[in-house]
Amino acid sequence: MCLARRGLWHSNIGHSSAQLEENLIYWSTCPTIESLANASYYVHQSRTLRDEFWDPYRELSEATDRGIQELRAEKTDRATLAVLLTELAMRLGNEYLMSENG
Repeated sequence: MCLARRGLWHSNIGHSSAQLEENLIYWSTCPTIESLANASYYVHQSRTLRDEFWDPYRELSEATDRGIQELRAEKTDRATLAVLLTELAMRLGNEYLMSENG
């Protein structure tokens, strides 16, 4: 829209100062070719950096997920461990009592 209003700048000779001021404010907010080129450069740079960091991030995330799954598969459930230790303690207790009696 800024480009469409460029032609209006020179046709404002007969207009009031308020209208001229409004057009001046509008015109000062219009992007220039240089600012558009800079914006395009920064968008390109941000996409390049995003792509550079995405692959290592994805690989690290997948390795972390695999590690967590391995730990879950190898980890003994606390309740199961408690039952196992209780049974072990009972057996050791019984063996101790049997050796005292025998």
